[in-house]
Amino acid sequence: MKRLETQHVEDIISWNKKETNERKESFGVKLEVLNGIVDKVNLLSDILDDKERVLRQMSTLIGLIVFEQPFNNGNKATATSSAIQFLRTDGYELDLESEKAQDELLQMLDSIMYLFEDQSEQGIIAVRKFLEKHLK
Repeated sequence: MKRLETQHVEDIISWNKKETNERKESFGVKLEVLNGIVDKVNLLSDILDDKERVLRQMSTLIGLIVFEQPFNNGNKATATSSAIQFLRTDGYELDLESEKAQDELLQMLDSIMYLFEDQSEQGIIAVRKFLEKHLK
């Protein structure tokens, strides 16, 4: 999957609805924010090396969903589940079987939420390092 299309955006929204429904939290999406994130992910679609493209796109997707918070609730879970699904589409798996990897993921996502307004790139870099370590 080189580009996120309309159906992929609908899937992301659907995963968030499911997540917030299970938690009994309110659902809401700032569609313009989510579409802006998707546009940034799609700017990376021309990278020729497949693994590099996947790493950069998924780092951007996860990092920006967590940083920009396009959903009322469930942004970290939605970012993670979206990335897992899109990685599988590209033939990759995210190794989250160990409790240590899960804790590392949660700590990293939590830290992204508290970055300052001009630090979104730092969040994307943190996600990329995590993916490089746990992608198989």
